[in-house]
This record gives sequence, C-alpha cells and structure tokens, in this order.
Amino acid sequence: MIFTELIVNSFTCLNLPLLATTNEAEYAPIVLTGVLLSLVVIYLASKIGGKLSRMIDLPPVLGELVGGVIVGASALHLVVFPDSGIAASDSTIMTILQFINNLTPDAVTSIFQTQSEVVSVLAEL
Repeated sequence: MIFTELIVNSFTCLNLPLLATTNEAEYAPIVLTGVLLSLVVIYLASKIGGKLSRMIDLPPVLGELVGGVIVGASALHLVVFPDSGIAASDSTIMTILQFINNLTPDAVTSIFQTQSEVVSVLAEL
C-alpha cells in the first residue's frame, strides 16, 4: 500500500496524468496498428532494398538506406511523422486506417500525433 501511494504522489507532484483520456484510450488499438504497420513497412523496404542492392553487387546497407528513403517522406509518403512537417492527410498509412475504421479527420490527426510520440519513444530505446 505504501508503494502505491508513493507512485501516485510522485505522479501528482510531476503533474503527469495517471490515466489516458477517453479519446486516447478509445484509439489505442488504432495507434498500435499504425505503429506496427509503419515498422513492418520500414522493415520490408529495408530488406527488399538490401536484396536488390546485393544483386547488383553493392553493399546491402546502401539498399536498406535507399529503401527507407523511398517509403519515407521523400518519395511514397508511406511512413511519415509530424516532425517532418507533414500532415496526417499526407500519410498513406493514416489514409488506409481512416478508410478501414471510418474515422473523422480530427481523430486521424490525434492518432497521427500519438503514433509519432510512440515511435519517438521507441527510437530512443
């Protein structure tokens, strides 16, 4: 009991929320889907780029980098984040998620921001 009170008090002193808001909790599975879909697209692009690069006698890492550029904000806009100055409507993955789940544009923007925060935290690990 004392340990629980210590954790609650530390969160309250830091002004951090203990629970997610209703909208954040409602869209949590969609955010997770977006993050996982982004990671799968990046992984597949890097593997395909590496294989193609090896076939033409170049280092595989070069093909992996080119694959990341192609699926990123530079070319196909499959995997984009707000940090690059691109809106949620420009992301192909977010458009697919919006179509599948019948989301409003405001909900897509909220999911896009949350997805970006999750990926930023994962990148720091």
